[in-house]
Amino acid sequence: MSVNNKINQLEVKDGALGIFWLGNASFILKTPGGQIIGIDLYLSDLAEKVYGYTFRRLMSSPVEVEDLKVDFLLTTHHHEDHLDLDILPRLVSNGTKVISTDEGIRICKEHGLNNKQLIKANVGDILELEDVKVHIVYADHGDLAPDAVGFVIECADLKIYNTGDTAYRPDEMIYAFTLKPNLVIPPINGKYGNLNPEEASYVVRDSGAKFTIPSHFWMFPGHNGDPGAFYEAVAKNAPEANVIFLTQGAYYLLENKQLKD
Repeated sequence: MSVNNKINQLEVKDGALGIFWLGNASFILKTPGGQIIGIDLYLSDLAEKVYGYTFRRLMSSPVEVEDLKVDFLLTTHHHEDHLDLDILPRLVSNGTKVISTDEGIRICKEHGLNNKQLIKANVGDILELEDVKVHIVYADHGDLAPDAVGFVIECADLKIYNTGDTAYRPDEMIYAFTLKPNLVIPPINGKYGNLNPEEASYVVRDSGAKFTIPSHFWMFPGHNGDPGAFYEAVAKNAPEANVIFLTQGAYYLLENKQLKD
């Protein structure tokens, strides 16, 4: 069965969220109401076109963009492997609304998107997206993307903290921590100012999350990322947390009942 069909056919019961990993920092969330939320979907070869061989994909896209129906696409910042301009025309033609930072919105408009297709995301905003609430939270991606953000996504009495590309800044991340996320999705590549495996484990520890899914590793030759080192760091620094490893196109069903076990 194709990943597209898996997403469409997955039944998510009340009190649960389906979480698909599509490689790099790309995720799909499916809610009990059937809503589809994309996060930093990178499904083309745009980064290689722009930056050359060191940004060649090492893992092909597991989904067909033509058949992908996404209600809202959350983008943490404007870099090509997070805001994929090559796939946006197809997504928005299928009804997707794109949520991005000021710079991301500007770039989207330059590429033909209009205000009806775009929603601005600034730190401190809380967006109500049908059955999903999204808190726009702090991220530090340095001068590479000064307006980068993270997301805490609430649905079905569950909270997922997607840190976005960021350094470890616990004092600035405190708002995300106080929301008490159940699952944290951090980058672990340790490049371009991002969290390395040890630092990512600190975010898991500081948040108190019971689950974590590592991201942003092994997509490009110019990136690092060691999921084994992350597993060991979480075991040391946040021993009560469970590390969930996903292969491309696989999903994890996060359920309320898991939090009570």
